[in-house]
Formats: sequence, C-alpha cells, structure tokens
Amino acid sequence: DALPIWEVVICDVRQGLVCDNNDNFPIECSDYQIRYQCQCPPTTAPPAVVTTTTQQVTTQQAIVPQCTEGWSQFMNQDSPNTGDGDVETLTDQQRQQLCPGGE
Repeated sequence: DALPIWEVVICDVRQGLVCDNNDNFPIECSDYQIRYQCQCPPTTAPPAVVTTTTQQVTTQQAIVPQCTEGWSQFMNQDSPNTGDGDVETLTDQQRQQLCPGGE
C-alpha cells in the first residue's frame, strides 16, 4: 500500500504555490502544477465621452480589456530540483494578462 506524503506548501492568489525543500527535509518537494480561476466583475457600461462641434459629433469610449471567467490552463514553470523547491507563481502583470479586469 502507498503511504500518503505530507508536504508543507503555501498556495494563494498573490504568492502562487510555494514548496520549500528545507521545510520538507529529508523529502524533496513534489513537482506541482497550478492554475488560476478568473472571476469577472458584474458587467457595466464604461462611461462615454461626447465631444460636439458645429459640423460633427464625436463619441469616444474607453477600451476595457475583455474579462473571461473560468480556469486557466495548468502551469508548471519550476521544478523542485532547481533551486530551493517548487515555486509556481505569476507576476502582477502576468495575472492581469490572464484575467484582465477581474480577480
């Protein structure tokens, strides 16, 4: 029978998944994959800016990136045998690209 292996792992939206080999000595961290869930805010129409001149009316509308709810693909950017463990995380910019306008 296989025995369960318990590992000390931190996992949240900001840090991603972090497994430090030092916290799990003498066992090396497993090679984890992570994915994110995007939750979009309620749909609201962005404010429009209207400029009127004598000959024409120009309407400008703010461009809002499309938010798509759901799960990302699984990501595996690190390996437990490179560095201090397995760190699967995204920068703020990568998270924003993954889920524009959402959380």
